[in-house]
Amino acid sequence: MALAAGIALSGGLSAHAATAVATVPVEAHTFHQAELPLPAPLVMGWQYEDQNGKHLVALMQSADAKTSRRAAKATGTAAWQGPALYAVSWRLKGARWVAEWALRDGVECPELDAEARFVLPQVTTLDADDDGVAEVYLPYKLFCGGGVDPKTLKVIMRSGEQKLAVRGSTRVILPDQAPAGGDYQLDEALDLPANKPFRRQLMKLWQQTYLEKPGAP
Repeated sequence: MALAAGIALSGGLSAHAATAVATVPVEAHTFHQAELPLPAPLVMGWQYEDQNGKHLVALMQSADAKTSRRAAKATGTAAWQGPALYAVSWRLKGARWVAEWALRDGVECPELDAEARFVLPQVTTLDADDDGVAEVYLPYKLFCGGGVDPKTLKVIMRSGEQKLAVRGSTRVILPDQAPAGGDYQLDEALDLPANKPFRRQLMKLWQQTYLEKPGAP
């Protein structure tokens, strides 16, 4: 479902309070002690517990092509020729941490301004559908260009093997200029009744992250 910039972002859903999931911040040494690889610099880590047990999540960012190449070598994946970001979640099974999902994205952007970063204040762990299983919501922005242009914006929901998302661009508002960007597209699966709580939370986070006003006080 593609929607144009300027359309109201309510998603047509009634208000519903998602259940907060308690999280505990963790630093890089926690992952090292558990022998869990961190292929890029850690920018945020936390632990939470739901009916499936204990989970550890790491968010990582590489700021340039050199760091991205090192991360690619560590993970056995193709290297981004620019900034990249990574997220990994592990679940405790017995005495071992086992990877349950991973995310990797970045930009190929030689000789231009480039960015790949999580919107950390809006990273969220919730149980939106109250089934006892938590979801992790990851908003992040990608940029490759020059000047003040809209950025690629994605808000991803992960819960075990389930992945849902809204993807589009930020909406840039400059003085004395028409706004640019702000379009978005929802995964088709978000139209399913069972996924309405996830759609509601994804759109809430989109509203909190899609506006950009460069130079505003």
